Amino acid sequence: MSYWSRLDAIFFKEANEIKNKQYDYIVVGGGAYGTSFVHRILQLSPKSKILVLEKGDMLLPEHYQNLPPAYQSVFAETTAQPWVMSDSKYNVHGQVPFLGGRALYWNAWVPQPTPAQMVDWPQDVIDELKLEWHDVDTFIGRSTTIQVNGYTGEFHDVMRERLFTNLSKIPTSDYYDRASALDGAMATLNNNSNKAWQRFAPVNVLVNNITKYTQQIDVVLNCEAIGLDRSKLGISHIKTTKGKIEVGKAKVILALGVIEAITLTQPAFKENKLLGRNFIGHFRSQVLVRVPKEAAGVNNDLLQVAALYLSGMTLGREFHTHISCIYNPREEAQKDDLYRVIPDPTNLELYMDSDYIYLLLQSMAEIKGERTAQSANYIKATNDKTEIHFSLDKPELAVWDEIDKVLIQIAHVLANGSKVEYLQSNNTWSTKVPAISFMRDYNLIHEAGVMWMGNSAKDSVTDSWGKMHETNNMYVLGGALFPTCGSWNPTYTGMAMAYRLARKFSKK
Repeated sequence: MSYWSRLDAIFFKEANEIKNKQYDYIVVGGGAYGTSFVHRILQLSPKSKILVLEKGDMLLPEHYQNLPPAYQSVFAETTAQPWVMSDSKYNVHGQVPFLGGRALYWNAWVPQPTPAQMVDWPQDVIDELKLEWHDVDTFIGRSTTIQVNGYTGEFHDVMRERLFTNLSKIPTSDYYDRASALDGAMATLNNNSNKAWQRFAPVNVLVNNITKYTQQIDVVLNCEAIGLDRSKLGISHIKTTKGKIEVGKAKVILALGVIEAITLTQPAFKENKLLGRNFIGHFRSQVLVRVPKEAAGVNNDLLQVAALYLSGMTLGREFHTHISCIYNPREEAQKDDLYRVIPDPTNLELYMDSDYIYLLLQSMAEIKGERTAQSANYIKATNDKTEIHFSLDKPELAVWDEIDKVLIQIAHVLANGSKVEYLQSNNTWSTKVPAISFMRDYNLIHEAGVMWMGNSAKDSVTDSWGKMHETNNMYVLGGALFPTCGSWNPTYTGMAMAYRLARKFSKK
């Protein structure tokens, strides 16, 4: 027996072990949202019986940046895009079909949207999320600074203050009344003083709950939900790759990615003409910039990374920019540490020249949807394939032009008059702004919207708790519920909504 099969035997179940068992909740998907729900419902109702169905195997026990840098290569080999695009110019960032899902690789930016940014969201959702933010903060170790565990220095303060005092040079940015509001919040497990710097990842949470709440959780891996049987009251059975599971009195919690949720539900709800419509998300551009180290404003040998978050509005669309500033005076000597703390380690080899500081700037903007059966962007799923009908119209393309300009404005503000060089497509540095085709990512990210919340079946797919209107026992988690998505990173909000649903069921 291999090591991994032993691990499976210790923590997880085979399909034949759950046969004829009754549960309170059947959670489809073992990623960030499903794990958040399981964790919270067991906190509030420890006697709950829960079954988790995960389509994939256990790939990594941790976020890949919590492991040695050699694991970085795993990412490229473990994503999947099992759908067909109507316009081959665009695609959607791939699924990670393993326990933990995309949260094995996420950058962990966790901005909290303001009520004003949650346009057309049900008011009860906006109001009741106020009860959840703090508990989710504790759960994921949300931190608004990454100046921790030996990486404390002045670099972060210098970069933040420089951005704050020069916001007038970025005309489309939001108004900020203080420099500290520019700190980028991240899920770092930093609230627990016993933990070193690391990313939140759901697998450890799930395994900890399995061991803490013995006899309460069954997790079955390699068990993909592939169909739903309906009764008059809702979902009666879940068809899986390991056989049909009777739902009984359980509530079904769909904790899947947006596309997977439609692939599973649409064949079972063919009469619902809104399901799969309003396909929204974010498009993105990025540049990597280097500036002579004198621009750092500090002179010491401490590795320091600053993470700032700048939001704004242009042409009626929200956008924001992730700003990662890297000061690495010891080059290769602290490469492993840099890999661990940097928000995005993709270009790690390029940050090893101590004559420079580096700025990774990533801007993303919202794609507005249309919550009708005639929306232009939508997902169509049959038993054979999933098609994504998606393209950007002229207003979105004009917004993309604007956020490209913002990247250049931020680069010059942070360079503070020093020479700015941009990474080019051939891995050389030049003062010339890179070609648009190199700056832009044509893979849509943070997809959302296709099972949006509302008040009635006439104008929405789910109610404000995420329950499909046609059922009394199936609830949805994640970005699929968002009526609109603004530009903010969605995972934090999705976790808070999972916490809210758990509170509803626990009646606490």
